[in-house]
Amino acid sequence: MSGWIKLHRKFVDWEWFYKSEMVHIFLFLLLSANHKGAKWQGIEIKRGQLITGLKKLNKKTGISLQKIRTCLKKLENTNEIIVKSTNKFSIITICKYDSYQIEQQTTNKQLTNKQQTTNKQLTTNKKKKKKKKNDNNDNNEKNNKTKKHFFKDSKYFDIKVLKAEINDKYKIYDIDFYYESMLNAAEIHNYKYANWLAVCRNWINRDIKNGKVIINKTSVNFVYSNNIFSSLSDEKKKNLWSLKKEEIIRDEEWITRIAVINKFSPATAKIKLEEFFKHILTTYEFNNSLENIKKHFSNKIKRNL
Repeated sequence: MSGWIKLHRKFVDWEWFYKSEMVHIFLFLLLSANHKGAKWQGIEIKRGQLITGLKKLNKKTGISLQKIRTCLKKLENTNEIIVKSTNKFSIITICKYDSYQIEQQTTNKQLTNKQQTTNKQLTTNKKKKKKKKNDNNDNNEKNNKTKKHFFKDSKYFDIKVLKAEINDKYKIYDIDFYYESMLNAAEIHNYKYANWLAVCRNWINRDIKNGKVIINKTSVNFVYSNNIFSSLSDEKKKNLWSLKKEEIIRDEEWITRIAVINKFSPATAKIKLEEFFKHILTTYEFNNSLENIKKHFSNKIKRNL
């Protein structure tokens, strides 16, 4: 195999960039895909396509078969690739191949225009260089983007910077919550990432997909994704448990209805509710919406909790 591919620097903002195996697999697919159409055993393989299989990917990348399956599925789900499998091989299509590998055909006129543009840029670049000398923080962050580092070493450790640079479409979500979650995950698991801003966006996207996104932290009726919930300290988990418990106990109308249905007093219903909450504190079943917690309690009552 010879030649080269193009790779834009914005690749570090790719949603899967912090997953090394995803990057490994996707770069291998980019490097292996046809740069022009060809035929193989009577099958037309178009530009941006390649013929491969799990065993070949395993041999070329050193990644386990199970993890390769997982990576390919994730790439399919996020519309990066299309996989068409047979009983002997798979044809993989890179959906946005042309956006990665735009061919540039240069004519004499383009060369002349480029030369004129270059001359103008030389003057502009001299001014820009003077400005860049005083911008040490940005230079440090550029180095960090290509090198994994702790959250405390990222400029996004300053929540004001994180809020300032998060995309507009994410600003409706509770950035304080996601900042705190990244802080907890970093402290507990010693995570290192090349781009913590991309990590924040990816966590929000994952929660949106799972229907568990945090929009208003002042409400107790929210649910953590498993990824974020596991990173919380025991103290924070217990605080969440207490908030949800207090919120449900304040719903006198619902407690009275439960008592009437099951033929015991509201006071007895509250005692059973206290016992129920002690149970779900150990099982983490309180990481659910208030409505689902109430349904769970009702079902437990029917089974004589």
